[in-house]
Amino acid sequence: MNPQRESRQLNGTGREPELRRPQNSSAITLREVLGRFPGWRIIDVTGGWVAFRVPLVSGDSGLSNVRCGATLAELAGNLQAESRLDKPRSPVTSN
Repeated sequence: MNPQRESRQLNGTGREPELRRPQNSSAITLREVLGRFPGWRIIDVTGGWVAFRVPLVSGDSGLSNVRCGATLAELAGNLQAESRLDKPRSPVTSN
């Protein structure tokens, strides 16, 4: 059984549930991932986590609109890798 999923609590506001960090644990929370990676919607699916970029980027941008991870920590790592690709590039100038 996944301890992250066991500690899920509904917040009573109609929003998606939030993961609570177990005491004495270094596990990352859903709130932390959402805070570190704005512009992504994250959902818990059977067998892992899926993040969807909002708004979507064009197919020729070289960026992903969907990233996945078996755990929330793995998803955070994948989103971190994606954010390195998403850094603004220096404009190309011609002389």
